Amino acid sequence: MEHIDFFKKKKALHQEMLNAITELLETYADGVVELNDDDCHYDDAFVIRAFDGYDSTEEVKLTKVKLDGRFIKYQCHSWDEDWCDLERDALFCSLDSLYDALYQRLVKD
Repeated sequence: MEHIDFFKKKKALHQEMLNAITELLETYADGVVELNDDDCHYDDAFVIRAFDGYDSTEEVKLTKVKLDGRFIKYQCHSWDEDWCDLERDALFCSLDSLYDALYQRLVKD
């Protein structure tokens, strides 16, 4: 059996998710998208993020997302409320719930 390089596949999927999120924000968002200000009929957005490489990870619920130049920035329910860099922090392939939450808010309605 040949070895399957899942790392390459995860990296490519992660980049595809980042591109799709960026496209949603560029096309439909006007500034900051609030992810926790509605009446619970939208999905929540969670990502798994890493600090100091992969020494420490946590799952966080996102509260706001925006496009800052070419960077996707987020805020979350956590100890920090500063804007954080999604591409730098999010673990590979943990962005699908963010995409779904943005799509529901920006495109579906």
